[in-house]
Amino acid sequence: MFPNTKIIYMVTIEHVKKNYGKASILKDVSLHVKKGRILCLLGPNGSGKSTLINCILSLVKYGGIIRYNNFTKKDIGLILEDEGFCKDMNIYNNLRIDSMVKKGLISKDELQQLIAKVELAGQEKKLVNKLSMGMRKRLSIASALINDPDILIWDEPYNSLDPEGIIFLRELIISLNKKGKTLIISTHLLAEVEKIADDIALIYNGEILSVMEMNKIIEQFENLENFYLHHIKNSKKV
Repeated sequence: MFPNTKIIYMVTIEHVKKNYGKASILKDVSLHVKKGRILCLLGPNGSGKSTLINCILSLVKYGGIIRYNNFTKKDIGLILEDEGFCKDMNIYNNLRIDSMVKKGLISKDELQQLIAKVELAGQEKKLVNKLSMGMRKRLSIASALINDPDILIWDEPYNSLDPEGIIFLRELIISLNKKGKTLIISTHLLAEVEKIADDIALIYNGEILSVMEMNKIIEQFENLENFYLHHIKNSKKV
């Protein structure tokens, strides 16, 4: 007998459409995000990945339905390309303010643990406008983890990271998922996606071309690059 494991969807997206003027950015997108898994939104620049995330977060108006399962937007650990930090304030105080907004003021020890988790220990007094792009990305990650959210939505989190930072982020993503966190990650980095993802949603020209589990992609296409090129090339022929 196989165990009766019920699939729980953290986010349900049904027939979502988004236009900017006459330009159709998302075209009837439907997608389910499974609890406790890493879903990667994969696609080239301009495919609609960030727009879909903005719709999930209700940052833009859209047509269709998006439902959350037992959480609100305040419970999401978020990384967007627009970081929103006070650039003339240091790392520690930025996180202190974020904690007040998201959770209520947390202790100095908790903040120091969070700073150490993203490998910024010893840099607390640095102003944001003096940080490298990689360090600012680590600060974004720390901010996203403040309220210990069950779901993390990260838009292009690898941008501006050097190889060491990419390895750090990969290990962090895997460790968070092992703790039961659900992650939605938007990226176009095939090599990283293949290392971390449970599920792939391939978006091209505002449409979902395919949704597959990573292990089934490997079985059918041998690697993620073959899967990606197969669907993109076929879509261009239509």
